Amino acid sequence: MLISLSDKFAAHASLYSYPADSRSLSMNIRIHLLLPVALLTLAACIAHAQQAPPPPAAGARPAGARPPMDPAVRQRMTELEAGDQGPDAAAVLKLERDIEAATVAGDVAFVKAHLADNFIMIHGDSWTFGKPIQLADTKDSYLKKVENKNYLARNIAQSKVELHGNIAITTGLYVAENAPGGTPRSWFSVWYERIFEKRDGQWYFVSHRTTNGPNYGPDAASVTALIDQNRTAQLNPRPPQPAGAMPPAAPKP
Repeated sequence: MLISLSDKFAAHASLYSYPADSRSLSMNIRIHLLLPVALLTLAACIAHAQQAPPPPAAGARPAGARPPMDPAVRQRMTELEAGDQGPDAAAVLKLERDIEAATVAGDVAFVKAHLADNFIMIHGDSWTFGKPIQLADTKDSYLKKVENKNYLARNIAQSKVELHGNIAITTGLYVAENAPGGTPRSWFSVWYERIFEKRDGQWYFVSHRTTNGPNYGPDAASVTALIDQNRTAQLNPRPPQPAGAMPPAAPKP
């Protein structure tokens, strides 16, 4: 029986074609596979949009930034940098210098008259590092040092006053000599905080705490150089060290 050429072609093509039902099944499978992926993607986009913070309003402070300082606080800071002024501030600064001069001169009567009965002097800055206080003086023990003229020089290099009614706080620096001959510990410098109290119209020296020092040297110039080095170190801190690196040793006074 003879088969026409067209019949042969149709039979051959039928081997590589899919019935209509198979194509529909394949399309349905693809849709079912892709639909969950599309839904998950859409849900992720919606969640991200809900979590994203809104853009800051014009002039708003960035998140985490400090609030602007109150103008009154800034003004008070400026005043404290210069030190309080006025008759009481001047009286406290004068008394502070007069007591130093009387200490060197051995004027026990003057010092005794201007030290409070509960006077305390904390020597050394160990307490600023959480260590026990190493040395202190009461009124009686300090007067004994004045009587013995333990100090050859005690000069206030700078001092500022912060007034709180009948209480005055001074912060400053003095340079002193306690031994002649230019030994490595002949001179020293001390940063301090002091408290004065006005009682019955008169100012009394109540408390002294050393906040940095003593820093020793053989003469006044060397002690001043140490002060300048400390200031430079505070204004220009060392750059961060690599992880595991040992910091450079601090120079010994």
